[in-house]
Amino acid sequence: MQLRDLQGCFKQKESDLEVEKNRRQDLEDRIKLGKSQQLDVEKYIASLEEEVEKLKDKNRKEQITERKIFTGSIEGSRGIDYNRLLSLLANGEWKKADAETARLMLAVLRKREWWQVSKDDVAWFPCKDISTIDRLWSFYSEDRFGLLIQKKIYESLKGSNSYDRNAWEVFGDRVGWRDKNDWLYYEDLTFSTKAPRGHLPSTVLYGSIVEGIPELFSSLVETVAVRGLTNVGWPMAGLFARIKDCEL
Repeated sequence: MQLRDLQGCFKQKESDLEVEKNRRQDLEDRIKLGKSQQLDVEKYIASLEEEVEKLKDKNRKEQITERKIFTGSIEGSRGIDYNRLLSLLANGEWKKADAETARLMLAVLRKREWWQVSKDDVAWFPCKDISTIDRLWSFYSEDRFGLLIQKKIYESLKGSNSYDRNAWEVFGDRVGWRDKNDWLYYEDLTFSTKAPRGHLPSTVLYGSIVEGIPELFSSLVETVAVRGLTNVGWPMAGLFARIKDCEL
């Protein structure tokens, strides 16, 4: 091969190499561009999500502002403070309000756990506290939730002042605590105004769960306390009888 041919071949190789370098550079530029565009998309999505949260927060604040202000008395016996319950209900935090109701009712009864509550305790539950709890729930749910509403539903099913299993189970069906002939677990309740009338508060039935049993034992306690293995309806029936005595 002549020198001229070798030079021509070398120049061709250089040209091919330059083309390959340019191709690789173009590919790298495209990858960088793609990553940049992806980053821009992610930032855009993040900004949209942030904007949505701001709108939700604004809407929530507007709803709270528009919501009626409770002007009635929230006095309780034994120095019980109902301001936190009022605040939770005013903000539509139904699950937290349910837990707070359980805590307050135990405080009124001067008990630490719901298993310590006797029929006599329920039978002498202070009328002032029953009234305060009921009026707060009824007011902020626009008469959808509350102890008095639950009592009326129970009485409409011919439930007596003592535990009546059939009436109690029908009551559970009516207020949405049961489904397909079985009691729901606490986490399956509906903590919104979309729940059936009388769905909340769930304190007397689910109080032992609301109060925070250690996770290791929670399913066992809930099975025994709620899902039909014991006569869990007596506290609620007793409370309904007490509401009747209080003439609320």
